[in-house]
Amino acid sequence: MSKSSAHSKTVVMCRSCESVFVSEIRADGSIRPIGVSEDCTCGDGEFRPITKTGTSE
Repeated sequence: MSKSSAHSKTVVMCRSCESVFVSEIRADGSIRPIGVSEDCTCGDGEFRPITKTGTSE
């Protein structure tokens, strides 16, 4: 039986190297990539959500 989670899932892009990750958006609004450390593999830890029409910024 699975537990209900307060986290939403989304796709994000690293602001530095533009790598793409499936991520959780936590209740506090922070973004946490799934399956990797909290930082990107390039060492940066800032991400932006990707929207259907492109990037959010």
